[in-house]
Amino acid sequence: MNKEYCNWEKFEEGCQLLASQIFNLQKYTKKKYVGIFGIPRGGLCVAVRLSHITGIPVIQDDEMESILIVDDVSDTGKTLKKYTHHDIATLYKKPQTEVQPNYCAFETEDWIVFPWEEDINGAGRDKTKKSKER
Repeated sequence: MNKEYCNWEKFEEGCQLLASQIFNLQKYTKKKYVGIFGIPRGGLCVAVRLSHITGIPVIQDDEMESILIVDDVSDTGKTLKKYTHHDIATLYKKPQTEVQPNYCAFETEDWIVFPWEEDINGAGRDKTKKSKER
């Protein structure tokens, strides 16, 4: 499987695209989110950045009304299935996902290596092998 490396610049670009999509929807529909819930772990990074850009607070309660659920990727969609009664934003989605996010910055078939998953050399951590440097 091919790997796509999402560096911090690409992460920022994706978050800016998501924020733009959110602002556009709010502008035309008057929809307002009272909070952003980031799915641990990858969704937390995206949620915090989106919170800074949009001014919508990060929340810890995923049962509230009018919240935006955020994750790094909608791969199979299994993680996101329990949140389909909310709007969902992801940096990436895969073509085979069962859950189509309301907002998405990028689509890929590749395995995504996010910047918070990179090793100290920036080569990306291989999740199939244990690191000998730890």
